[in-house]
Amino acid sequence: MTIGTTLCFAVLFGAALAADITFEDFDEMYKDDLTVNTTTGLVRGGYGGKTVGRSRDIYWFRSIPYAEPPLGQLRFEPPFPKARWDGVLDVRKQAAECVQKSDSMVPKSEDCLFIKIFTSSLPKKSKNLPVMVWIYGGAFFAGASDFNLHAPDYLLDEDVIIASFHYRTGIFGFLSTGDQVAPGNAGLKDQLLALKWIKDNINNFGGDPERITIFGQSAGAASVGYLLQNEQAKGLFSRAILQSGSPLCQWALSRVAKQTTTDVAKKLKVGRDSSARMVKEMKTLPANELQEKWSSELIWKIVTKLPLRGLPLGPVIEPKHSGAVITDNSYDLLKKGKFHHVPILMGHTTLEISADAEQIPGVLKLILLIFDLQPSKLVPVSLNMKQLIKSSLLGRKIKDHYFNSKSTVKNLTEAMEVSTYV
Repeated sequence: MTIGTTLCFAVLFGAALAADITFEDFDEMYKDDLTVNTTTGLVRGGYGGKTVGRSRDIYWFRSIPYAEPPLGQLRFEPPFPKARWDGVLDVRKQAAECVQKSDSMVPKSEDCLFIKIFTSSLPKKSKNLPVMVWIYGGAFFAGASDFNLHAPDYLLDEDVIIASFHYRTGIFGFLSTGDQVAPGNAGLKDQLLALKWIKDNINNFGGDPERITIFGQSAGAASVGYLLQNEQAKGLFSRAILQSGSPLCQWALSRVAKQTTTDVAKKLKVGRDSSARMVKEMKTLPANELQEKWSSELIWKIVTKLPLRGLPLGPVIEPKHSGAVITDNSYDLLKKGKFHHVPILMGHTTLEISADAEQIPGVLKLILLIFDLQPSKLVPVSLNMKQLIKSSLLGRKIKDHYFNSKSTVKNLTEAMEVSTYV
């Protein structure tokens, strides 16, 4: 933004405040500058206030559709690119979050595949700014690009364009029958399509398509890791940041997704004599019914099977077919150097599980009690230890190392520290 434009903007904003002009009025004054052409049609963004750090202007585009709504027969399927629309699409308002169990007041819907773009410069006034694309966590069964939870202010202060997107989670994003009827990883395929849209369009928002950094936390970091190993993601980003997660984490690969899908289908009382019939009938059920049965199965499996042995539903190794995003074990791919060789930054967030401390302790204490009674459950499933005696001895050593030979259930702080690294 030029000095003249900035001064004009400041005067207009001051006048707007004095005249009690709303953001809607302010957007109207800048509607031409906030209307952007994309490969799928014209979109109109809006003014989102100022950053909390340097008090810079925020312009936002909060509900750009990048795929057709995954409803009806498109449920559980890979995302289908959004068809071009006519006219100007208003994308100023908050987008619905994908269906999940959440305390968030934001509406939930299967029609949730949207991209959000935030910038501190008017799109037509800036060129070739670096771009950072945020991928949220949530253990692959929850999460959203919530402005309040993941506000972009401090990054926007550094002349960076921030983009994020919603991807399907839980049974909607990671249902798998273990065959080509529903091979799984629809949520990861959402991420891939969103990145393609951003790569093709970010230049029109003032971003540099050759300087895109993807970054994420927890399941978002594991997602970044999977994108690094995905041939279809080649050229879609130039850097990657992984915060507290990677495909090598025990929980980041589901080994029981097929069984979980069948167990949920049983709760729903749909036919299970074939994958095709099971998926076909599950596509016809109300989303809230599907979410309710899946949520109850999730809690049961987390307590009885434990996250260290893989999440009930999440990324899976798919049968090889066109469009598959994971077909090999991450260990093998990394050993063979089969990943995108771009600059990578990895780290962890301290005591990250404590962020939800008010909600977690009940379930966490139960899991810790299981570790006390059965130390063998602490042994990573990837070690493939079949003998109970050996796994119990190794589990005891792991417990003694991290918990100083004390009871795990009585040491929540240590448990949170361990959870930071697994």
